[in-house]
Amino acid sequence: MPSERPTAHQRLRVVRHESDEMSWEAVFQEPSPRLHPYIKGGYQGWLENTNRIIRRREIPSGQVAWIINLGRPFQLIDPKALAAPPRALGTFVAGLHESFALVESTETSLCIQVDFTPIGARLFFGVPMASLTNLVVELDDILGKTATRLVARLQEARDWPRRFTILESFISERILTAPAPPAGVLWGWRKLEDTAGLVEIGELADEIGWSHKHLIAQFREHVGMSPKTLARILRFRQALDLLEGNPAVRWVEIALRSGYYDQAHLIRDFRDFAGCTPKEYLGRLLPDGGGLRGD
Repeated sequence: MPSERPTAHQRLRVVRHESDEMSWEAVFQEPSPRLHPYIKGGYQGWLENTNRIIRRREIPSGQVAWIINLGRPFQLIDPKALAAPPRALGTFVAGLHESFALVESTETSLCIQVDFTPIGARLFFGVPMASLTNLVVELDDILGKTATRLVARLQEARDWPRRFTILESFISERILTAPAPPAGVLWGWRKLEDTAGLVEIGELADEIGWSHKHLIAQFREHVGMSPKTLARILRFRQALDLLEGNPAVRWVEIALRSGYYDQAHLIRDFRDFAGCTPKEYLGRLLPDGGGLRGD
């Protein structure tokens, strides 16, 4: 088993927010360099206190989110069935999604989030990625008692460095010993990621030397969705990245720089993936990077 001794890369970055209705602390740590191809945004620790229910809108990211819940359950709401009772979530995995979801928290929340690339998720969870697409699955249903033991150890750890050290040891052991997906899938994913989805799928198949049908089947098995759908999501995420920290936003420029034909094309993807217009999206942003307001 890999050592759980802290290493030199373990430097924490902390972001805090306080207002009348809520306060939160986010703690970030980069994984070791050998895990960089598989994890986006590093290890993320979240502690939130609020005097009311906070509803967030979680939008497609092209990543597989793993939430390790060390506190109260979250509530998952189906945006297509708002009147239905919410689903309580403990520690869970959100596969690649093609639309947004609504998640509620209340009082005190404590969790760790790891955003895997699709390839990282395939190596870590060891299941066909299509079995997670557009689904939220409890970790116990994938890893069984191993998941229960991990969460218990993380709950016993009383500080973020120790939690992240335990977590990295666990992730490294699974990812670095897992059999790699086919080389064509790895190459195709990197091409999509490097270009933010700006590559023709026919060109991708030709470069790999596969038929379109075989390319799609392999991507659904090892990534979770077709390369065409994933390319749309990556292009959308590129547009969101360009929006960050840009108060004098010019939508036409962002659309063109992200590979859209025009502004109308960008707006259609906002409606499909975020359920709102670009202007509404900006109006829903919570302060200090706290996510997207869901109501």
